[in-house]
Amino acid sequence: SARPAAMKKLEGKPAPQLAAEKWSVDQVPADPWKDSVAVVHFFSLTNSKSMEQLTELAAAQKELASQGVVFIGINDRRGDWDQVKAAAKARGIQFPLMRDAMVEGADPAQTQGATALAYGVRFIPATIVIDRAGKVRATGVRADKIKTITAKLLAERVQGPAAPEAK
Repeated sequence: SARPAAMKKLEGKPAPQLAAEKWSVDQVPADPWKDSVAVVHFFSLTNSKSMEQLTELAAAQKELASQGVVFIGINDRRGDWDQVKAAAKARGIQFPLMRDAMVEGADPAQTQGATALAYGVRFIPATIVIDRAGKVRATGVRADKIKTITAKLLAERVQGPAAPEAK
């Protein structure tokens, strides 16, 4: 109930595209959550709570990656990107991180990026879970609830293309 309305209204809708300025990986995922359950975490190096949750998600990723759950960290526009990557490495983060792209026409000092805006993220930390069909299923999720939510989504049947009609 405390989640921002802009985030809640995304639930059940297709996940917005990611808009990255930079990635922490050389091989940028073209369709990062295709056929997977995805956990997207918005964080900031300057927000200790978001960094704690990033560390919790790193532990969950080690357990859930083999089951078809992908994790992506989205860094706001604050701080030096090299420092962000170094801090993530020190915390054992092994999933891709991206620096959110600047909103077109915005003041370069604005810290809210294009992806955060598309997802309705106003406050960091924010974690969003996307199902295998690419729909946002949960917003404002606490890190300690990720295993429960992803297990439920992994158990769901995925709707495939309609079978051709018999003649």
